[in-house]
Amino acid sequence: MGNPSLNLNGNYSQTLDSKNRVIIPQKFRSIIGNPVTMMRGIGSEKHIRVASAFRWDELCEKFEIMDEDESPREYKKMRVLMSTSYSDLNIDGQGRITIPASLREYAGLTKDVVVAGAGRYVEIWDKEAFEKMINDDEF
Repeated sequence: MGNPSLNLNGNYSQTLDSKNRVIIPQKFRSIIGNPVTMMRGIGSEKHIRVASAFRWDELCEKFEIMDEDESPREYKKMRVLMSTSYSDLNIDGQGRITIPASLREYAGLTKDVVVAGAGRYVEIWDKEAFEKMINDDEF
């Protein structure tokens, strides 16, 4: 299930293989566990978030108690996040996970990627987009 109290940090350059799999570093796998959920990243930069089963359950609970009439914009964001996510994805014995086509396209992933720890999540970025984001003067 992963440890909900630990924060993920660090980043690793990786390459998508011919089957669109990426290696999740052992440092991250030991924290997020297996299976995991992949979803669109939050914010203006397009990337993928990988969440532990524990974090995914937290998001689902948050959505269940959300009042659509009280916060229509937040409700719509959560609905889109939930409907474009993939849960119960397994990391194989070699530490690889297949990235679904719709998420690869959303994040602009081709070959070179960065797998980064981001607090409670693992993020998967196109390498150029990641470098642009961290080198942005406003970052």
